Amino acid sequence: MRNILVSLIFILHVFHLRAQLPLKPLDTADAALPMWAKMMYREHPNVFEVENAYKQYYLTHPAEQTPYTGYYNHWRRYVQPFVQEDGTIIISDDRYRQQEQQRNNNVRTTVSTTPWRFAGPEVNYLRRNVTADPVIQVSWHANVYCIDRSVSNPNVLYAGTENGGIYKSTDRGLHWNYLSLQYTQITVTAISVNPANENEVVACADGRIYRSVDGGATWNQIVSGSFQNRQLQIWQFVYNPSNPNILFAGGD
Repeated sequence: MRNILVSLIFILHVFHLRAQLPLKPLDTADAALPMWAKMMYREHPNVFEVENAYKQYYLTHPAEQTPYTGYYNHWRRYVQPFVQEDGTIIISDDRYRQQEQQRNNNVRTTVSTTPWRFAGPEVNYLRRNVTADPVIQVSWHANVYCIDRSVSNPNVLYAGTENGGIYKSTDRGLHWNYLSLQYTQITVTAISVNPANENEVVACADGRIYRSVDGGATWNQIVSGSFQNRQLQIWQFVYNPSNPNILFAGGD
């Protein structure tokens, strides 16, 4: 019985250590290791340098999966709480960890008890299949499918809704203006603001891509409802932050 108890304690101790520290793969000194792995195995690695080298390596080795790759993913999650501003790692002692845990618990408690307030849009309109349809305000809400905030002017937000078109706020979401009165933008699944220009916006509505360069006052359809014989359904736009002329679209 005593031997069983000792063995159990030993197993639990090992499990505890493994839960805290990732296990390195064998042959960590192998000269054939990728540079990012050698950098990671240094006595005092710099997280940002390792991360950058890792990303650069996998640009040309996208399908390569090794034990070192798995260790990197484990290591990266483990060191995240201890990464300093310069990329160095300082593993804190248990007392500090407990203080940090308590601080995080206090923050979560504060956030969770803060009341939420309805931010709109409050005024909604009946869907219009053609521009000749009348503009009729309705009492029910419009489900918000997408939202984006201007980087150059944080006061400005745009929202796309289900059967409700596009809305814009210029006061951080306190009030919303309807932008689709003259358009048949019914169900809007994606919307994005140029990070360098608050007035340039792209949106996907009903399989059609629209672009505005005057803050949503007018919209031009720039892509029809199909592309290379496939129906368009874009769910997210992303501008390249270093070159806003480049726009990515992700869809079905």
